[in-house]
Amino acid sequence: MPGLSALRPQIGIGYSFSIVDIYYDNGDQFFSDNINTEGGLNLNLGLSYDISQRFFVQVQYDYINLNFEGESEINCQTSTYDFKEKTGFLKAGVGFRF
Repeated sequence: MPGLSALRPQIGIGYSFSIVDIYYDNGDQFFSDNINTEGGLNLNLGLSYDISQRFFVQVQYDYINLNFEGESEINCQTSTYDFKEKTGFLKAGVGFRF
């Protein structure tokens, strides 16, 4: 098929980091400001199509499973948390190969 050689499938696995900035404020009084870095498994699938030798278009889906755990202090009360967030990203764009 013509043009089929210009298609490039891809698959990936990795580890993603997320910086979480949590700011608590009730409008009258400042409570707490926490910044944590969390991480988790990242899986992705994609497909690119070569427009020319240098330019291409790409579509990619990323699935990220982040694990959040730690402590948070609000008004001198400490709370612990431990939960997972499953997130998906659909990305599309144009690229240039050097």
